[in-house]
Amino acid sequence: MEILLLSVILILSLILIPLGLPGTWIMVAAALGYWILVPTGGVGMVTVIGTGLLALFGEIIEFSLSGRYARKYGGSRRAGWGAIIGGIVGAFVGDVLGKPARVEHEISMS
Repeated sequence: MEILLLSVILILSLILIPLGLPGTWIMVAAALGYWILVPTGGVGMVTVIGTGLLALFGEIIEFSLSGRYARKYGGSRRAGWGAIIGGIVGAFVGDVLGKPARVEHEISMS
């Protein structure tokens, strides 16, 4: 049963990634939680650490590419840093502030 729950969480977190939500970090948390809660399971400490390092590496690549491509396509150096900082802040604030606006828009449409 535990492995089924882990599988569902991992599949849902894969769906979250293209939506700009932190699916990668949910995968890391799921692996860590499974390792803690099911010590005789198939997820070991090396797997949890490896998953965390891969997620960190992916985030570093994502942020560096956003800054690099902002400059490549005509943006200034400040625009590159703005893309990096905006990506970090938007991951936390954008989702929280965007939800009330969507709800208000749906209410006004009906």
